[in-house]
Amino acid sequence: MERNSTDVIIEDKVYKISTDQDASYVRELAEYINEKMELLHRQSAYSKQANAFRQIILLMNMADDYCRMKQQAEEATRKYEQQEAEFYNMKREMVNMQMTIASLKKQLQEKPKTQAVCPYLQSLAKEAEAKNTQTAQASQEKKQYPPYGSFANSAAAHKKK
Repeated sequence: MERNSTDVIIEDKVYKISTDQDASYVRELAEYINEKMELLHRQSAYSKQANAFRQIILLMNMADDYCRMKQQAEEATRKYEQQEAEFYNMKREMVNMQMTIASLKKQLQEKPKTQAVCPYLQSLAKEAEAKNTQTAQASQEKKQYPPYGSFANSAAAHKKK
C-alpha cells in the first residue's frame, strides 16, 4: 500500500505523519488524542504534574478506553455467537417439526377414510353411534304406543257410535 503524508495538530503543534492509513482516519485519531488531553487539562492535578508523567496519564487513559472497548466487543461477539447458536437450534427444531408434520400428513392420507384418525375420535364416533341407536329405538317405541291423547280421541269416537 502507498504511504501517505498527513499533517495533524496535537496540542497546538503541527505534526507530519507518514502512514499507509487513510488521511481522514489519521486526523480522527489526532482529534481523539486532543479530546483526551483537553479532558485531562481540565483537572487541576493533571496540570501540576511533570510533562513525562502527564504523558503517562494520557497513555493510561487511552489504554483504559481501548481495554473497555475491547471487552465490549468481546461481550458483543459472545452474545452474537450465543444468539447464533440459539437460532441454529430453533431452525433445526423447526425442520424436525416440518418433517414430523409431513410424516403425519402422509400417514393420514394412507389411512382408509372409514378408520378414525385417533382414539379420541373413535370414542366420539362410538358415543354418537350409541346415541343414534337409542334415538332410533325410542322413536320405534313411540310408534308402537300411541300417545294418551289418541286414546282419549278414540274412546270419544267409540262412544259416539
